[in-house]
Amino acid sequence: AAPIGIVNNGNFVKVIYENTPVPFKRHLTVSTSEDNQSAVELKVAEERSGSAEPVHVATLVLKDLQAKPKGTAKINVVFTADKTGG
Repeated sequence: AAPIGIVNNGNFVKVIYENTPVPFKRHLTVSTSEDNQSAVELKVAEERSGSAEPVHVATLVLKDLQAKPKGTAKINVVFTADKTGG
């Protein structure tokens, strides 16, 4: 399987590496990039050989975040899969 990760501030951050054995559970912590940010948009992407940019898979939008200085709100993103693909 191809690597999957999050595009964060224009950078692709791998969370699941190529040929990761199943089952797996991987965590990534991201934070806000602006003061008093009320929402965060996380773009899930897949890295494909021959492609210069990761391919967009999904977008997750987290709303109603508590107002805090940038970088202090921590968001734990979890990717899991079991042998049934779930």
